[in-house]
Amino acid sequence: MPASLTPPVPLVTLYTTRWCGFCTLARRFLDARGIAYGDVALDDDPAFRQRVFDLGRQWTVPLVVIGEAPIGGYRELVALERDGRLADLLDGPPAAAPVPLSAASSASR
Repeated sequence: MPASLTPPVPLVTLYTTRWCGFCTLARRFLDARGIAYGDVALDDDPAFRQRVFDLGRQWTVPLVVIGEAPIGGYRELVALERDGRLADLLDGPPAAAPVPLSAASSASR
């Protein structure tokens, strides 16, 4: 398939802080699988929790976003791989429908 016809791969973005253990785990998880990502460090943003909430409807970091779809934190990222859905999200178009965040998962990051 010519490069011009290849669908774009969704960009993975992590919203993180230096002191967050789950942020470190999310980086290691993606690095170990060779998944490229952008890391938005929020350490110097005094309103980072509001920013994360506005982006992903959760108060905690990491916030993992694939394309425009917030998927949750580290545990949701691992669950997507375990269920075989992470590869589908990474192979899909950037405008893929978001994966619903579970209400209970926001407290488990």
